[in-house]
Amino acid sequence: MEWITPKHGGKSAASGIEWKFAVSNHANDPGKKQGAISISEAVMRELRWVIGDRLTFAVDKEIVHIKRVPKDGFVISSTGNIKHSDALGKMLKGVVKTSGFNFPIEQTVYVKDFIIQDNIVIFSFKE
Repeated sequence: MEWITPKHGGKSAASGIEWKFAVSNHANDPGKKQGAISISEAVMRELRWVIGDRLTFAVDKEIVHIKRVPKDGFVISSTGNIKHSDALGKMLKGVVKTSGFNFPIEQTVYVKDFIIQDNIVIFSFKE
């Protein structure tokens, strides 16, 4: 399994559900796709993640593994009207933009069921 690290970061709106995965056109390059993961405040609190933490991903078919890393990861950014600098270090709903890496989905996917094993979040896109 290969862990994916980012080339860029960003910010977007998050919904009130647990996890929301979406694929959209890249803001700076419409021919390129990017993934966006919205993480609810409840999940942020359960995992003890804060705005500014970094995540990396590994995908094996439809199974996704997400872990927090000290550096070289995709940054969890603040959402809505909260400036990133004001939200830094707080457990708020967040978003991660994955430029250069797409999840194996064609449409928006909402995930409520996941497991945490050895500080790694694991779930499947397949229902």
